[in-house]
Amino acid sequence: MVRLPISVIIPVCDDFRVLDCIDSIDANLEIIVVLNGEYDKKIESELKKRKIKILKMKKFSFSRFYNLGIRNSSYNLIFFMDADCIFEKHTLFKLYKKTKKYDIVKGKVIFSFDSLISKIIAKAREFTTSDFPNLYIPGVIFKKKVFEKIGLFNTEIDHAADAEMADRIEREKISWGYLPNAKIIHAPLNIKDDLRSAFNYGSGRKQKHLFQKKEKNPNFLRGFLKYLIEGTRRKGLIVGIYLSIWYLFFFLGYKSIKQK
Repeated sequence: MVRLPISVIIPVCDDFRVLDCIDSIDANLEIIVVLNGEYDKKIESELKKRKIKILKMKKFSFSRFYNLGIRNSSYNLIFFMDADCIFEKHTLFKLYKKTKKYDIVKGKVIFSFDSLISKIIAKAREFTTSDFPNLYIPGVIFKKKVFEKIGLFNTEIDHAADAEMADRIEREKISWGYLPNAKIIHAPLNIKDDLRSAFNYGSGRKQKHLFQKKEKNPNFLRGFLKYLIEGTRRKGLIVGIYLSIWYLFFFLGYKSIKQK
């Protein structure tokens, strides 16, 4: 197994798919799992059997999970992964080679499905997440000097801290590479989990706007129609209808955060 100077950071609470994620890593590198909240002790036991570096944090906050992992990492290259995703073969090696040219490299997230419902959700996630190059987690590898230059993840933002980090990267004009043949496979999603994520993304977006002091008042009808019409045009009517529902939950999440 090839040795790579990469630290992979994976936050998890009670999702046993993190073990599949770890098993899909086809390189000798550092794996850091951040156990959070009331985590499952059985997961901790399995991680110890695999001799995985374990960190713990009570407060739920992705930005804090990432920062804790960065501070405790051994290598100069940091890769951020989700527990419900796996690596396609050679993905980490492909990303590593690309870091010879760029300080940040993003792979492509592929949303898998195993039913009609999860296929609709997968197509909707493509629309919101993976049809265009971006720096959303999972699938991004950073050199540590990026964080030394622009700072760690913003702890004022619990969800979607990667979006605020992407804003800083753009503002500092840091170039980054996109490698669509380096693939991360996301497990099939169900409606409950996906709409919960939409709500969380909305709350994270509001936290980001409050921090940046550019709070916006999104027009619900305009956003709803945009997702419905554009989603239908690009992904079909059924996906467009689902996307309009997804936007409703995003909007509710946005409105749930009040200015302090």
